[in-house]
Amino acid sequence: MSFGSRYILIYATTRDILLQPFEFGDRITDSPEETKLAAKYLGEGFLFFYSLLKLFDPINDSKVAGIPFADEVLALAIVASAIMAGLVAHPFEKLITSSSASIYGTLTCFLYWSGFSLFIIPPIFAGVIMGMDAFTAYLNAGKNFQFFSFMLIGVPFMFVYYMGTICSWLAKVHDTEPVIAGIALIAAYIVPVGIVSLVGYAAQSLWALL
Repeated sequence: MSFGSRYILIYATTRDILLQPFEFGDRITDSPEETKLAAKYLGEGFLFFYSLLKLFDPINDSKVAGIPFADEVLALAIVASAIMAGLVAHPFEKLITSSSASIYGTLTCFLYWSGFSLFIIPPIFAGVIMGMDAFTAYLNAGKNFQFFSFMLIGVPFMFVYYMGTICSWLAKVHDTEPVIAGIALIAAYIVPVGIVSLVGYAAQSLWALL
């Protein structure tokens, strides 16, 4: 493994995802070592882009400026949220796909995907919006045309690259089809939310009776 691929993951990994966003899942291995690399990539990505924001926007948030290691804590929180998503989704992926993959493969997918969603998709999506705005302005089109043009291009873009990538990567890890991985992913979000909502409703009803 080259120096850049091992230590400067924000460059090498981002390049690989950009060049082959769906095929990137082929390189994801079901191992603790790969999970550590994915967590490092997400952490590096946050610190890099946050540093750029601080460089070009010198205004400091007074509420955050006084907190020691605030940047590092926020980076760890982003990594932790990705890990939590993987922990929730893994049992559903195993149940629906009958996969033998371990938790490491699922966690790795979510860690890489979180970096992709935070640092790669937004700039591309912003570029698409700016290009559409320039095109519709050139045509002197109305607001309705701009809105429907955005829906026609923007929504499929977000659906394919936002959901398509994670479903494709999970499908590779769990040896199934992206549609099946997507169904398991949807269930992983709907079921816990439904349970929490039911428990909250029951607790609220019980409290009203007391």
